This record gives sequence, C-alpha cells and structure tokens, in this order.
Amino acid sequence: MLVLQVLFLIQINKMKRILFVAFVFASQMVLAQANIEPHLKNIQQLTYGGDNAEAYFSFDGKNLSFQSNNANWGVKCDQIFNMKIKLAAKDTSYLPAMVSTGNGRTTCSFFMPNNKEILYASTHLAGAECPAPPAPRADRKYLWQVSPSYDIFVANLKGTITKQLTNSRLRCRSHRISNWR
Repeated sequence: MLVLQVLFLIQINKMKRILFVAFVFASQMVLAQANIEPHLKNIQQLTYGGDNAEAYFSFDGKNLSFQSNNANWGVKCDQIFNMKIKLAAKDTSYLPAMVSTGNGRTTCSFFMPNNKEILYASTHLAGAECPAPPAPRADRKYLWQVSPSYDIFVANLKGTITKQLTNSRLRCRSHRISNWR
C-alpha cells in the first residue's frame, strides 16, 4: 500500500511539472508573438454588421474589395463592395460603394493591377434572386456554394461591367457541366 501511495505522489509531481513547463512555454510563446508579429499591431474594425468576407487590398493599399450581405446596406445576398479604407476607419456608419449589380450572388473579388477595376464572380445573369444555399453537410462543416451559373466579370469602381470573361450559359448548353450541384 505504501508503494502505491509513493507511486501516486510521484505521478502527481510529474504531472505538476509537466503542467508547469507547459504553462511557462505557452506564456513565453504569447510574449514572443506580441513582440515579433509586426502585422497585428494596428488592428482596426472597418465594417459593422452583416457577413463580410474575402477582403483584398487594392495594389496601392488604399481600398478593399470584399463581399457582404449586410441588410443595413439593403443587401440580401452576397454582393461586392469597394471600401475606401481611410473613410471607413473614421466613420462607423460608412457605406462602401457596391461594385456588383445587386442581383444574384457574388464571390471572389480582387482588384486589377490598375486599381481602377475589380474582378469578381456573379450569378446575376441567371436571375436577380439569390440562389438557394446548398443543403448543410451531415458533419456540419462549412460548405462553399459553387453554382454553375457563376460567371466572371470585371467592373470599374462605379459598378459598370467593363468585361465578361466567362459565359456559363454556353458551358451549360454544351453539356460540359452536367448534374452539377
């Protein structure tokens, strides 16, 4: 019995040492990150409300392109916006300019190198309504909706489409896409 008690105390002491070492290590890592990480020293919130995603800087660093479904901006389905960072940083009620058409669903916006145009994908040619979301996965993991009606567009910062780079209707008619869900 005495041997079991001694072994038990030894195990407890080992666990205490392991926990202490783990705590010290974790503390040092947090402090090291705070001193080393230069990119997280000036964090500022720029949007308020809605689901805002996929934000990308313009090449000159003055603007962000991103998608949002912010109901306060009159949006029901993901649309592409152009945010002037300096203005948004000063004003919590700032309303960025919508670059997409306001119809269908959009995704994956990115500034063109000239900083005057944004490339994005949209389903607006297939209809004004927001496409129905896919059924949730059984494992509850995130599921990114990829619709066969997405086309890729380039628009200027005022929202005028300057180029259509793909044509999903031709793809669907030629049966290159079949039973795509």
